[in-house]
Amino acid sequence: MMNINFEISYEFRELFIKHSMESMTGFGNSSVKREQFSVTVSCRSVNHKALNISFRAPDVLSKVEYSTVKRIRELFSRGRISIQVELTFSGDDNSEIKVDTDALISLADSAKTAAESAGVEGTVSIGEFLGLPGIVLRKSFSDIPGDELRDAYDKALDECLQELKECRLQEGEALVPVFTGGFRKIQNLVLPIPGNQKENVARRFKKMRTRIMELLSDTAIDENRLMSELALMADRSDVAEEHQRILCHIDRSLELIDSDETAIGRKFGFFIQEIHRELNTMGAKVDDADTSTIVIEMKNILSSLKEQAANIE
Repeated sequence: MMNINFEISYEFRELFIKHSMESMTGFGNSSVKREQFSVTVSCRSVNHKALNISFRAPDVLSKVEYSTVKRIRELFSRGRISIQVELTFSGDDNSEIKVDTDALISLADSAKTAAESAGVEGTVSIGEFLGLPGIVLRKSFSDIPGDELRDAYDKALDECLQELKECRLQEGEALVPVFTGGFRKIQNLVLPIPGNQKENVARRFKKMRTRIMELLSDTAIDENRLMSELALMADRSDVAEEHQRILCHIDRSLELIDSDETAIGRKFGFFIQEIHRELNTMGAKVDDADTSTIVIEMKNILSSLKEQAANIE
C-alpha cells in the first residue's frame, strides 16, 4: 500500500475513533503557492453506492491521476468524489504570453540598418516582427521543474483530502443521534406489542364465545372445537418472531454505531430493510387500530432512517 503523508487533525482523529459513522457528503480545498506558480486542489463528495472518482487536471499533471486515485481509495470506500486541479503562474505578471523586447529592438535595428545599406525605402510593421520565431514567448507549466510541481501538488492534495475527510466525519457524527434516537424509539414502540396482541386475542375469543353462545343457545357447544379455534386465532396473530427479529436488528444497528467498523452504510441499509420487512409482516397480523397506528409510526421512522443511511459510507 502506498505510504501517504495524510494525517487528520487531533480533534477529528478523536472523532474518528469515537464513532465510525462517516457521511458521503463533503468538500475540501487547498492551495499551495510557490515562487513561480500556485496549485489549487478542490474535491467534492456526494453519496453513491460505490466509490466513483473523477479527476480533472492540466496536462502537465496528467501522470499523477493514478497515484491520486490510489490515495483516495486508501481513505474512502464509497461516494462520488470529484477532484479538480488548477495551476496558475505567480508574480506580478500572470500573463502566459511575453514579448522578448530586447530581441524585437535588435531585430528592428538590424532591419533598419539593412534597409539603409541596400537603399530600400519602407517600414516593417510591428505585427510582422511579432510573427517571427523567438519574439513572442509563451510561458508553459511544462517549464516548471517536475519535482517542485509534484511536491506542491502532493501537499495541496493531502490538505484537500484531509479537509474532505474531516467534513465527512463531521457530518457523520451529526447523524449519530439521529440514528440512535430513531432506533431507540422503534425499540420502545415495538416492546409492548406481543403482550397487547395476547390481550387482543383473549378479548376477541371472549367476544366470539359469547356470540356463539347467543346464536346456539339451544345447541351443545364443543369446547374442544372452541379451544382449537382459539389456538388457531392466537397462532395467526402471534408476532413474537417478528418482535424478536426486530429487536435483534436494532441491537445490531446500535452496536454498529458504537463500533470501530468502517464503511457501515451497506450494513445499515441491510438491517433497515430487514426491520421494514418484519414490520410489514407484523402490520398484516395485528387487527386493532391502536397497534396498527404504532406499526405505521415505526415504519415512518424507519423510512426517515433509510434516507439518512443512503448517505453513510
